[in-house]
Amino acid sequence: MKHSIDYLSMIQSIPAHRTALIEDGQFYTYGSLTGEACRIRSLAPDSSGLSVAWIRAASVHDQLVQFLALSGTSRVPVIVPSDMKVVSESFIKEEIPDRACMAVLTSGSTGQPKLWFRTLDSWASFFPTQNTIFGMTAETRLFCQGSLAFTGNLNLYLSLLSLGASIITASPVNPSVWCREIELHHGNALYLIPSKLRLLAKYTSHPCPDIRTILAGSQSLGRRDMVLLKAVYPVSCCYLYYGASELSYVTWLTDREMNDNPSCIGKPFPGVDVTLCNGEIYVDTPYSAIGITGPYSVGDTGYMDRDGYLYFNGRKDNVYNIHGRKVSAVKIENALNSLPQVQEAAVIFQNNALRAHVVLPAPNAPGQDAAALRRTIKRQLNDYLESWEIPRDIIFHKNLPKNNSGKTVKGLLSAKE
Repeated sequence: MKHSIDYLSMIQSIPAHRTALIEDGQFYTYGSLTGEACRIRSLAPDSSGLSVAWIRAASVHDQLVQFLALSGTSRVPVIVPSDMKVVSESFIKEEIPDRACMAVLTSGSTGQPKLWFRTLDSWASFFPTQNTIFGMTAETRLFCQGSLAFTGNLNLYLSLLSLGASIITASPVNPSVWCREIELHHGNALYLIPSKLRLLAKYTSHPCPDIRTILAGSQSLGRRDMVLLKAVYPVSCCYLYYGASELSYVTWLTDREMNDNPSCIGKPFPGVDVTLCNGEIYVDTPYSAIGITGPYSVGDTGYMDRDGYLYFNGRKDNVYNIHGRKVSAVKIENALNSLPQVQEAAVIFQNNALRAHVVLPAPNAPGQDAAALRRTIKRQLNDYLESWEIPRDIIFHKNLPKNNSGKTVKGLLSAKE
């Protein structure tokens, strides 16, 4: 089934000469993007039935053009994460819905890939709301890093392109390159997960008053982080959101609302309802994937304070029962990330013990002082955590294994130093 309106037709109304994308210094106008997408669409075989089209392109430009070409046709596009070596028709558990214009792959809480189909309206009808809340306009020049297989990136690209805005990206995971590209191409907004934001701020050598908007999701961000970010981006307004591939945007807050607890993830977006049952977060939203009925849980846990702010405690499988006490890995990770000695941390429960996997700020390394550094970190954690929440072991790494969206893959962590 073909759709009369799709993402390609949405952005064809933008003046062709405007810059849509700058990737690794290469400029692409709206005219060049839509022209290439139309060419690919004209060559794609037509079919009376729906099928899935797996997009394995490496560059953001190629991912975007192929997605625009296929979305709304009988070939339903799915951008495959680069770290997913095998894709299979077995991922398709049911008949492709007639209303599907795209699909996304998510591992969910089980680690098994699952395909979620979406209608055009499940994202596009919310674009005006999210663009208004986040302060996005046609004059936005947003820096964003990473693949469009990460639904947070894909959603924001499409919402900005619907405005006629410009997006700047760079393929290397290198904050010094990001700084150069942002300055060279006059970026005025940032969208990065918090761990990348912290890296970028540390590598930025001088204040950047041109950055007016900072948007982050997928990880915790608190008042301590804002001190670092505001020193580098003094006139910016920062927004943190919580969401899921299946549900889209759920809650949000601004830097003015952030407190000393970085697990605070804000209040629900307009039209979205959040409830809790036995500590598990349930969401009722009109912007979910096809087949989801609310209230729906992705397995995240948390609580809500008296003012209606939601706090995130992590996935159910990241809340451990230790000697009858519930211990949240997210709470421990937030405490570790607040320490000056720590650049990034991940906590797992392994062999009946809590273990913290820690990356130190460059150029520091544990070296011969590793034992003393472990003692210092544990002593400082006493200010934030109960005795039973302090990890037994602290293992130092040069970096932590990440998936395509920049999240740590805890299953790949080992207890070896």
